[in-house]
Amino acid sequence: MIIALTYALEKHLPVGFVVLIALACALALTFFLVVAGILIEWYRKKRQGYERPSTTYPTRAANLARVPPEHLFGTLSGNRPPAI
Repeated sequence: MIIALTYALEKHLPVGFVVLIALACALALTFFLVVAGILIEWYRKKRQGYERPSTTYPTRAANLARVPPEHLFGTLSGNRPPAI
C-alpha cells in the first residue's frame, strides 16, 4: 500500500526496483544468448556430420618406437647441472 501510494505521489519507480528490473533484463539476455549459442553449435555439428573421436588409445610400445631416447638425449653429456 505504501509503495503504491509513493508511486502515485512521485510518478516514478524507486531506485531499488529499477536496479532489480535492469538486473533481470541483463540475466535474461545472457541466458538467451547462451541458449542460442548452444543451439547454433548443435545445428552446425549436425549439418557437418560431426563424429565423436575414438576413445581407443595406441599401445605404449607403438609410442616408444616413434622417437628413440638416444635421439632425444644425445646432446646431453656428463653430469652437469641444468643451466638457468
